[in-house]
Amino acid sequence: MMCVQCVKGMLNGPCGSMRDGKCEVGVKCPWYALYKEGKLTDEVKLDKGFLVKLEVKSREARAEFLKKALNDKIVYTLDLPPLPEMFPGKNILEMYDAVSVPDNPMARPYIDPVVYCYKVKQEFGVETIAHITARDRNRLALLSMFMTVGYAGVDGVMLVTGDHTIHSPYKVIRPVYDLDSVRMIYLARLVTDYGVDFRGKKLPYKPFFHIGAGWDPNIEAGLELIRIKRKIKAGAEFFESQAIFDIKPVVELLKTIKGAGIDVPLMLCLIPVYKLKELKFMPKLGVKVSKEYLDKILEIKDDPVKCREYSVNYLAAMAEEAAQVYDRIGYYIGSHGGFDLAEELTKEIKSRVG
Repeated sequence: MMCVQCVKGMLNGPCGSMRDGKCEVGVKCPWYALYKEGKLTDEVKLDKGFLVKLEVKSREARAEFLKKALNDKIVYTLDLPPLPEMFPGKNILEMYDAVSVPDNPMARPYIDPVVYCYKVKQEFGVETIAHITARDRNRLALLSMFMTVGYAGVDGVMLVTGDHTIHSPYKVIRPVYDLDSVRMIYLARLVTDYGVDFRGKKLPYKPFFHIGAGWDPNIEAGLELIRIKRKIKAGAEFFESQAIFDIKPVVELLKTIKGAGIDVPLMLCLIPVYKLKELKFMPKLGVKVSKEYLDKILEIKDDPVKCREYSVNYLAAMAEEAAQVYDRIGYYIGSHGGFDLAEELTKEIKSRVG
């Protein structure tokens, strides 16, 4: 049975948008309450629509970015918002192992991420990761989407529950949330491992792609470990994080994950944001910004060149510290400030950690 108290109908909560015990829409999160009571487990819960529960086995990596990560080499992915004017030059793309394309971020309309991934791969030959949210699709649409991912030659997907439509400028939109991210991950493994749907019925086409999930150091370490373990059980093979501006919770979570014997590839999202208005908005998205970072930007706010330089060096230092804690760390570089700034940050990280 779905939890009627959860506005997203989560069976495997909480979602990544929960902060301080509250959902992004402002109500108390029932899953966080269970966690505080010591009753939240890493069990993968399926609804009655899933008529089969088949074994999720480890499988050989086919995509080069995942092969590299599993060989303990640092992987770099570039965030690429799916808009025509956002195509970077080939010289920039050559710096990255894959591009990662979001799915209607902040509940705003963009080009379909799978179509965009196909276009990028055809033009530039770079491997691609398409984000797919539960917010906009029921399980029938997801099955179709998964087959399309394989047919288009997209190398991987990031399966996430998705920002609530409360963030959208289109207030009349109703979210779907037929599944949560954990059930999406398991469904994707049914499709790619066995070629069947949630009923165990054979699909007309059996695609293959690798499956990624979200991880979030902004959530307390004990709770996030439960969420990560659950996603791994469901079939996740790599992770990309929420944006990070504070290294302390990152180090704490990485040590917790390593202590649990987990060695899955984790990519840390680094976005060189240095404008005060944008930084002050980050906590509304559940992103922690360290006092050190914010104070320094306030001090030099009238000199954009210094702000930019400080942001690049601060984030690169965080990347360096994370690499000293966890072997299979990688970096998911945000292009919010422009591709030139993303390139500058990537070069600085590579000069420090390789």
